[in-house]
Amino acid sequence: MGRPDHIAVVRAHRGSGTMRAAAWEAEDFDPDAVWGRARALLTGSTPWPQGFVRQEDA
Repeated sequence: MGRPDHIAVVRAHRGSGTMRAAAWEAEDFDPDAVWGRARALLTGSTPWPQGFVRQEDA
């Protein structure tokens, strides 16, 4: 993102924490399943994947 307000926030908080991302593919979009999986990652009840993880491997 190159918006000035975004850049200002990122620079102000650089070094304040850790940024991680996870992505996965699914046959159908199920909002409850997406939020459940995201919540598990964010709360630490599921470990963060290492590298790319296929849905059938998760």
